[in-house]
Amino acid sequence: MICCITSRRLCREDFISRIEKVLQSGVDYLIMREKDLPAREALNLAGKLRTLCEYYHKPLIVNSFVDVARAVHADGIHLPYAQFLEQHEDIRDFGLKGVSIHTLEEAVEAERLGADYVLAGNIFETACKEGLPGRGLSFVRELAGAVCIPIWAVGGITGENAAQVMDAGASVVCMMSSLMSGEL
Repeated sequence: MICCITSRRLCREDFISRIEKVLQSGVDYLIMREKDLPAREALNLAGKLRTLCEYYHKPLIVNSFVDVARAVHADGIHLPYAQFLEQHEDIRDFGLKGVSIHTLEEAVEAERLGADYVLAGNIFETACKEGLPGRGLSFVRELAGAVCIPIWAVGGITGENAAQVMDAGASVVCMMSSLMSGEL
């Protein structure tokens, strides 16, 4: 399964048109990750993405903006680990709750507190996390042996290496750069 994580900054064409192409390409999930937007603009964008996701029958997950996710009736909420620790009780009503993690301990705690999946990264080196070495496939394997919830992997994943990541134990591969600016 494939998840597209949005990035207006990486997009080289009209953003909404690009998202529509991505949804048509067969991705399984869309995470709106536009954390730099003010809440009002995030709400406006989430509304547009919700409409597209409904049309293409794809789940929309909103990153960080809990109120925005509720307002547009998003299918899920995705939070950074620290925010999840603070708000895990407040987001129980979401159908899908995801958490960004960077250690095995964070993954175990996220699962214990009710996360439906953990997003682990960065697996490979990526321009989005310049200078940060990838954690590698061994990190995915380690997580797969420690938690029962699905592992979504991110960071430097492309069509060429996605199968390796899935073979290591990821349930979903997440792509940003390749889907926002590459060939579909």
